Amino acid sequence: MKTKEIRKPYLVQRAKFTNIKNEEIVGIDSLLDFDYMGSSEFEWGALPKSLHRMVDILDQYEVFTVNEVKDHEGSSMKVYCHKDLFESVKENALHLSINPYGYKEFCDMKDYISGKKNTNNFWWDIDQDYFIFFGKNKGKKVKIVMQKLKEKWSK
Repeated sequence: MKTKEIRKPYLVQRAKFTNIKNEEIVGIDSLLDFDYMGSSEFEWGALPKSLHRMVDILDQYEVFTVNEVKDHEGSSMKVYCHKDLFESVKENALHLSINPYGYKEFCDMKDYISGKKNTNNFWWDIDQDYFIFFGKNKGKKVKIVMQKLKEKWSK
């Protein structure tokens, strides 16, 4: 991905973190339990393609904290994105946190934040290659899984 302006999110994959220990993380499926999205745009390798784009420039990705948004447990929003795109991604993240509609599929982040429905705590823009999530120590887990993928795919 070249440095570019980020568009409004559209393909947002929902997921929740598993209770895996850091030393047991082997891949993205061990870290996250993905929701079935129901649209073909989320099938046919869309998630692995996004992961590959991210891993290809992994040294340019960072975890950022968005203190303007806290979940029902008081945890600040986290964003994992290209370091040069954080401000634009943050704008999208703030939009996603208050607006559940206008995407290919429903985004339940607003419900999670308010505590009404706390199943998903992870959202992934699979077109623009960034993650949004909540939870203590989850940023470290995201970094671990991405590094493991880089090591696996560089062999």
